[in-house]
Amino acid sequence: MYVSTLLTSAHNRTGFTCGNQELDDWFAHSALRDQSSGVSRVMVWTTDDDPQTVAAFFAIAPTRLGRQDAGLSRSFAGGYSVIPAWLLGKLAVSITCQGQGIGTQVLLNAVENIVTLSAKGGGRLIVVDPVDIPVAHWYDARGFISFTDDIPGSRPASRYMRVDRTLRTLEPISRLSPEEERACAEDLAYSRTFPFGRDLWSSP
Repeated sequence: MYVSTLLTSAHNRTGFTCGNQELDDWFAHSALRDQSSGVSRVMVWTTDDDPQTVAAFFAIAPTRLGRQDAGLSRSFAGGYSVIPAWLLGKLAVSITCQGQGIGTQVLLNAVENIVTLSAKGGGRLIVVDPVDIPVAHWYDARGFISFTDDIPGSRPASRYMRVDRTLRTLEPISRLSPEEERACAEDLAYSRTFPFGRDLWSSP
């Protein structure tokens, strides 16, 4: 059984690898410093049997978006020019744990934390910054929406989802087997290519 807990110096950060060097380097060298300085909060997934080995992690921090800069409509932003949000800046699963559906569970854990925080301190959107195109597509398949079109050869655009819609979208997926999850994710991504999908996923 996995346990979600706050990152500490006792966790093995340098032994973690997810297959993406940028994420591995950040977790090994910057995650604890960012948390200690108040830049973000980093949560790690471990097991009862091996509490020092990290199976997955995510980092969240408050942020805000300019409505016009983000390309959001006035009605979607509730009439505000600056929109309070939460940044899910990092999320990664160890190579040894990939392919088991854990990534969606970790994402749901991050969202649950953000929903709890937003209930106390506000926040209209959850924003993610994918490190590459495959990761961007992974978020797309789970209901996140790109602010702008991705440009080939460049870092993917940030994605977002409304805080009040996240649990409704992710909880049904999190209860599926890895095989069922992949099929469902493909269906979700497919549905969002049609005009009615934009209403379903509350895009601007």
